[in-house]
Amino acid sequence: MGAQPPTFYEALKTRQRNLWIKIFWVDLEDLDLYSDIPLGFVFNIVLLLFICICITNNHDIQHVNSQVLSSSELSSAQWIVQQYQLSVAQDSNSICISSFFKCGTGTDGAFHLLAVNVQPRSLLPSGTPSNTLVSLDLSQVTSIVLQPFTSVVTDPSLDIMSKLKNMPLLQTAQFIHDTTFTTIPNDFMIDKPILNKIYIASVNLESASNLFNGSNIEVIDIVVSKINSLVLDTSFYYPKLQTLTIAIQCDNPLNWVITNTSFPALLDLYISSTICNKNVIVDILMPMRSVGTMNQPTSPSTMGYIKTNLLYPEKVEYYTFGGYLAQYNTPNMSLFTNLKSFNIDPSHISTIPNIPIPKLITTFMIKNGLIGTLPPNLLDNVPTKAGISFSGNQNLVGPITESYCSVNFLSILNTSITTIPDCFWCYPGMIDTTLTKPSNIQCIPRIDSFNLYSYFGVFNITGSLLGWAKGITTPTPSTTYTIPNKLLSFFMNLTLGYQQTFSISLIQSLPNYVFSVKETTFTFGTRTTISQNANSVELNVTFSDGTITDPEITPSLLVDTSPCIVKQIYSDNTINCVATILPNSSNMIYASNSFFSTKSSFTKYTFVTAVELQPIIYPPTSLKLHGFFGNLKLPQDYVYIRSNQTDYLCNITRFESSIIECTLTSQPPSGQMSLGVVVYNGNFTSDSLVYIPYPLPPNDNCVNRTNNCNGHGQCINGQCVCDQGYYDDCKFQTDPNIIVETNRSSPSFSFKDYSFSFNILSIQELDLDDVVIRELNTNSWNSSESVYSTYSSIVYVLTSHQNQSVTVNATDFLNTNVTTYFEFSNQSRSVSFGGQDIQLASGSIKISVNITNWPFVSVLTHLRVVFSTIINTDQQNIIGCDDSANSINPFENFANGDSLQYLRVVKNTTQFFGRFLDYSVSDGRRTYSKTQVLNVTKKDAEESIATIGISLPQSQQSILDPDFSALLVNPKSYCDSNTKNDNWKMIVGIVVGVVGGLCLAIVLFFIIKSNRYYCIRREKILESKMKSTIFTNNK
Repeated sequence: MGAQPPTFYEALKTRQRNLWIKIFWVDLEDLDLYSDIPLGFVFNIVLLLFICICITNNHDIQHVNSQVLSSSELSSAQWIVQQYQLSVAQDSNSICISSFFKCGTGTDGAFHLLAVNVQPRSLLPSGTPSNTLVSLDLSQVTSIVLQPFTSVVTDPSLDIMSKLKNMPLLQTAQFIHDTTFTTIPNDFMIDKPILNKIYIASVNLESASNLFNGSNIEVIDIVVSKINSLVLDTSFYYPKLQTLTIAIQCDNPLNWVITNTSFPALLDLYISSTICNKNVIVDILMPMRSVGTMNQPTSPSTMGYIKTNLLYPEKVEYYTFGGYLAQYNTPNMSLFTNLKSFNIDPSHISTIPNIPIPKLITTFMIKNGLIGTLPPNLLDNVPTKAGISFSGNQNLVGPITESYCSVNFLSILNTSITTIPDCFWCYPGMIDTTLTKPSNIQCIPRIDSFNLYSYFGVFNITGSLLGWAKGITTPTPSTTYTIPNKLLSFFMNLTLGYQQTFSISLIQSLPNYVFSVKETTFTFGTRTTISQNANSVELNVTFSDGTITDPEITPSLLVDTSPCIVKQIYSDNTINCVATILPNSSNMIYASNSFFSTKSSFTKYTFVTAVELQPIIYPPTSLKLHGFFGNLKLPQDYVYIRSNQTDYLCNITRFESSIIECTLTSQPPSGQMSLGVVVYNGNFTSDSLVYIPYPLPPNDNCVNRTNNCNGHGQCINGQCVCDQGYYDDCKFQTDPNIIVETNRSSPSFSFKDYSFSFNILSIQELDLDDVVIRELNTNSWNSSESVYSTYSSIVYVLTSHQNQSVTVNATDFLNTNVTTYFEFSNQSRSVSFGGQDIQLASGSIKISVNITNWPFVSVLTHLRVVFSTIINTDQQNIIGCDDSANSINPFENFANGDSLQYLRVVKNTTQFFGRFLDYSVSDGRRTYSKTQVLNVTKKDAEESIATIGISLPQSQQSILDPDFSALLVNPKSYCDSNTKNDNWKMIVGIVVGVVGGLCLAIVLFFIIKSNRYYCIRREKILESKMKSTIFTNNK
């Protein structure tokens, strides 16, 4: 007989021996990497590791099992085992591995009981618990559940509540069917600082006068008890209590008061009873989420009830009550605007109040008691998520109308309702009923439209008999309903396109319905500012999503509050548009169509429309800039003015989007300055906005220069302030007898038999180098006349426009409007302009020109209004009373300045006198305006043509205010000092003031030019004693 093969055990022993040999003694020369030696080597290494792991694990188990509870904790655990008759041995190891206890390392690093969970499924008596044990040692326990099997304990006289002391780590406690205690000790919470939830169901619990008052408990659930004397009022305080559930026995009349002071965190309050012989009134004087008075007595012999009075019914979301006397606290449903659940079970209410149930309700149940019919307006608020149950109301006959097809679910079991709408038969599973489906039901949905629109991919199908969106998987499984049977919602995957077609099955027995869907929303992409000026902006707005080229989807655009007029829509979802803007308007852009609206921002460039000097006289110390500067200021932002390559810093003291105020750090020289603004929003420069005034000349200079204002005024701040009726350093007087003839075809007038003209040639747009880039003329007008109590007015409206610039199309000015107001008054007036009062004589003529919609090229351009006038080629001398020849210069600038102040044209004994100011009013604010002689062209030996330009900044409204007067020349004004005090001759003077001369109001949006021709013609005086003024019109 041959040798028997080794057993598995013997083979294993041999491999283990060989493994040790190979580990500690391996002959490398005999080692063949491709033979069985490496395989055996690996196998034995794995086997060795396995053996080591087993040994280690066994060591660990022995180590854990070697830990034991302290004697006091073991005694406490044994007491619990004996009292509740638990089927577990009473040694430390058996207790710790049982399902009734949890042991482990405590907070002090020692071995402790950590949790108690007494919920036995059988009883095993194992001794009698000690009646001398005062308290249980459960100092490391965080959770305790005591639920004796069938309420059986070994010694019912041992009160478990009194033995639970010194439990600083306890967080939750449950006492279920434990009958050993009748009261909750007043000091129960003293040594349990973090206990936050307690649950009690004990038929023997009779008293809880303290009810954990003053503790940090969050949830109190006392679902079974005989508590009959508890009164919750303002003496209680629960800073963290959120839920209070308490079962009571109404043997005494009670009045509870629930206030926010006592219950600052309370959300849910539930009160129940099974025996209620007296009334319990609960005044809830604080907002609550849930209120319930449940399980009230149902016997007619019971006289008591629990009633809640709610001060804030609109805050209640869940409201439950029931019982024989429940009809006395039926709520007014219209007050419960946020109610989600309403439950009366059992109910003794026979009718439902004729008030619609709240829209947000999800559960509406009234069980037992209802008779007759349901109110017709019960579902007027369309509670689409409501599950409604009338089950158990055997005498309820309905009706269940079509409106019930829009609820989530309906139950009518055990009622007398006999008919229901077709929707419940066509879509089974949405109603609980024992009714039989009629044979004549027609289940054909009605669709309102097959051309639909989606909102961020969501689109709706509307109609009737559409069902509850159950089982529909096209186009996506996320189909739901908004209003059952009337409005179903679907989701379209926009990555597949913004216009899609879907085939949807509503009822399996019918063909699919085909719908065409368009997405209506859009998302802003890039926003590019093509051009901008003080009153308009042109934008290219590109949308990254949506189909903007579809007329139904194309959005309307607003820049702040101004419509952005669409010029062109490109195929790449870009809209080119132009909008008017105000200086203080935001840089927000709004897009909306009939379905959707959104907003974004765009780049609005920095610009300045006006600069105010503070003070306005020399020397100014600060500047106030008006325009747009963005919404963010950085510490390094600044303003400067420049003269002769020298910068004068102005530190910003106030920064708003439309205003900057700054303080000059040094005094700049007088004269015209360049302005620079350096802010986060962008930089801005201008050479036409800032003029530093010269120091006021001394009065002595004025006295010597004007012969003390020629005896008809006085020198104030170096200037003559004339007596009424005197002008031009008070030398000449106006004539009160004025006859003016107006021209209805153009804004002009004539006076007597001499003519004087002042004509507006054009309005020019200039760049930073004063190069003309646009120019506009006028040629024909329409006019209308109005007569008022103190003055007459003619309004001229420009009816033709033409553009003489070769660089700009005439169509750029199609929206430009020019209106001139021609006013005449025979009363002297004082006109306030730019904060300064200007005196105008009787017989003055005032002309205002309003120009709108000027299409500025950029924020860096400005306007210049160009006038022409006839002057003398060789101005005649005025012969003084001493036969002296006095020359008159036709142009005179401001003292020390380069801006024109006076224009003088002498005709025989009449001097036509024009006065120009060195400022204009821009958007209601005084700002620098320069007037200069542009050119003088000789016409003939007697007359020349002078062109004059007045500069204006960009603004919404700019006003110029020169004035013109016709004065009688008084030779005595040119006498030497020895004769200057002789009496003056009485000479009639004539004024033809363009009151405030010419008042040019340029309403910014875009400012344009107007041609004006004013003639003053001297005619024969028919009556030398004429005193009154006659205003006539040549039709």
